[in-house]
Amino acid sequence: MYTAERRYNSTVNWVCSKNSSHILRCPARCVTAGQNSIKLSRRSHNHSPTR
Repeated sequence: MYTAERRYNSTVNWVCSKNSSHILRCPARCVTAGQNSIKLSRRSHNHSPTR
C-alpha cells in the first residue's frame, strides 16, 4: 500500500505506507500522472508484502 506524499498539478508522489514506521522506513516510492500512468522508483521495498 502507498500513501500520497505530495500533489502537484497533474501528478501525485506516493510513498510506501511502511515509510512512516521508524523501524522499517521503507524507501519504495512511485509517481502517478492522471489515471493511466504509474512510474515506480528504483528503490525496492525492504519488507515482505502485507495482506
